[in-house]
Amino acid sequence: MIGEGANKWVIRSIRELLQKQPNSEHVNEVLTMHMGPDFILANISVDFADDIDVCRVFFKAWLYKNIL
Repeated sequence: MIGEGANKWVIRSIRELLQKQPNSEHVNEVLTMHMGPDFILANISVDFADDIDVCRVFFKAWLYKNIL
């Protein structure tokens, strides 16, 4: 289990959650790896709307980290 990617349901749930967020235009990649029995590392590429400033992007990244 450790070192393996998350199952398709987990990846789909992450993608759906991020796609519903305001200013998230497209979720490109969701890469995952089990780091322990209750911990999954997620590396996510998201395209944000062009009209938001960098502070808002950093806030969104922090928010996503805490809701996942």
